[in-house]
Amino acid sequence: MPDIKYGSNENAEKYSGAPGYFDQRARRRARDAPPGWPPRMDEEGIGPARLLVRHLVLPENISRADAVFEFLALEISPETTSASWTSISPPTGPPECPR
Repeated sequence: MPDIKYGSNENAEKYSGAPGYFDQRARRRARDAPPGWPPRMDEEGIGPARLLVRHLVLPENISRADAVFEFLALEISPETTSASWTSISPPTGPPECPR
């Protein structure tokens, strides 16, 4: 299952040391979309398997979920399915992070 962790090149570099992450992931996701995407649905709204992209929503919008979902809807298809979840902080609180 493909994933997009960040919707911002700046945050990807700042928090994960991954310069150009979003641009690279976005291009790869667009390239990997199945031919003929989005699929045709039958009269009951059932179609072939959908493209499923996973996204981890980080605190304080660090992952820029808005940009990820906007990209998926506008550049891939509004029919793209996402599996998203939030991060879990340890009981002692999140580790120190550069801001």
